[in-house]
Amino acid sequence: MTLLKIKIILAEESSGRLLYIYPSGYDSRKINILAYGEEAIENNERVRYCIGIIEDIYKNRFSQTKKVVVISEKEADTLCKKWRPSVLKIANEKVVVAILNKIKNGILLIGDEINAIDPENTEVLGINYSKKFNIKDYIKQKR
Repeated sequence: MTLLKIKIILAEESSGRLLYIYPSGYDSRKINILAYGEEAIENNERVRYCIGIIEDIYKNRFSQTKKVVVISEKEADTLCKKWRPSVLKIANEKVVVAILNKIKNGILLIGDEINAIDPENTEVLGINYSKKFNIKDYIKQKR
């Protein structure tokens, strides 16, 4: 698998609709996008970078220009972790609603109920962090 950092130009139509202009030769059927970065201004252009992954057999199809660059696994992992941070999520809605009802009624929480609202606790589902992005895990799934 080959990892790419792709520069996308952002242009606004007169209607206000935002267009993403990908580099020539870009093929969305061959490139899986892992993460998009934040919008920035470079040389008076609105740009956004993304990290893509392609099968090695397509590597030469995508020209090595300033807009498409092969990057290391380490760099891709660092950028993806930055652009796809772990977020709080409700992993078990029924448990969370039951806990909220107890709190609302002044009932003390015990044991697993406390653990269910501790996002750092991964053994009890309730309110938890989403899984952190890991490039090695992603590549394993694709093989």
